[in-house]
Amino acid sequence: MRIVAISDLHLGVGERRSPNDPPEGFLHDQQLAGFIAHLSPSESEPTALLLLGDIFELPGGFVRGRRRPGYLIVELADLLERVVRIAAAHPGVFASLAGFVAAGGAIHVVPGNHDPALAIPEVVDGLVGAIAAAGCAAQAARDQLTVYPGAFHLPGELHAQHGNQFHDINAFASAAQPSRPMRRSGSFCIEDPLGSVLHRLQLGARSWKGLGSGLVELGNALLAIPVVALRSRRSTGRSIGDDPVQVALQPMFVSGSSAAVRRVVRRTLTRSRAAGEPEDYMLQGARQLDAVLTKRNHGVPIYLFGHSHRAACHRLSPNGPMYANTGTWSAWAPSEGESLPYVEITTGAEAPVVMIRFWSADQETVRTS
Repeated sequence: MRIVAISDLHLGVGERRSPNDPPEGFLHDQQLAGFIAHLSPSESEPTALLLLGDIFELPGGFVRGRRRPGYLIVELADLLERVVRIAAAHPGVFASLAGFVAAGGAIHVVPGNHDPALAIPEVVDGLVGAIAAAGCAAQAARDQLTVYPGAFHLPGELHAQHGNQFHDINAFASAAQPSRPMRRSGSFCIEDPLGSVLHRLQLGARSWKGLGSGLVELGNALLAIPVVALRSRRSTGRSIGDDPVQVALQPMFVSGSSAAVRRVVRRTLTRSRAAGEPEDYMLQGARQLDAVLTKRNHGVPIYLFGHSHRAACHRLSPNGPMYANTGTWSAWAPSEGESLPYVEITTGAEAPVVMIRFWSADQETVRTS
């Protein structure tokens, strides 16, 4: 079986209609539509498309809602409206997804820290409806699109998750369920970590009405750190059994809250997205995850992530498992070097094979380790 993975597209709603809308993060609609059409699943070569987080800005912190430290309270109607707007802004992409489904391709979705609302079944139904409306049978879209809260795990072959659990300012305390229904019907509580707040401030998506509003937003950002840290400690202290996904979703910070605050200050003063980020935090997290899973007899030969926007494919150690990262196609922070990366994995052979490829119009170049 062939698994083709992409992440961090950051599909938004297109043209800004209000201060709560960010600038559009995706500008490669034609290339992406051509890429998905190029996959051409068949009986002789079953193909699955793995969407490994941050595919959509959903909510991305940009829907209407009430904020409290570490959380965003939103209405289901606003989330469903956003799905419709994203589909309308990227009709070619949704048409290509519909064509992929109609040809028999399976779509696996792992939510990231920018699209945690995909953990809500009603929002998934909205996404299925948007794909079906673009050109395939609704039942086919429903049967062939599967959301995996937190991680996609193939025993003995592959472990894939977005990677924000390795990043202290973007980790969820409850990664398997970052979106939870409120007691009031139609409302959902979505985790809103510090990184999401910084992202909103960096893109200028909010219009501050006076210093007071700005101080409230900044206060929520700083208070989010200890809130997540406290909930993470409580979550880690619970029994998680032997489920490899639950084991993998425990926050694996590479630095503490004080270090995160210092980085945030440096990042703000230098206006640099990468200022003060922990060096190779994804690699550190991947090695720690491999050690934890291997100890529980759940180790795999391939670990796949997104989040960092840095495409990569190499071993974690000289004789260790492979580490791969899908990079990004986003206009916000392109990957280093070639701009449209994806990861291809072949399973079912004696040993799974992973390689990184780069798509450009109707041509592709291949690089592998």
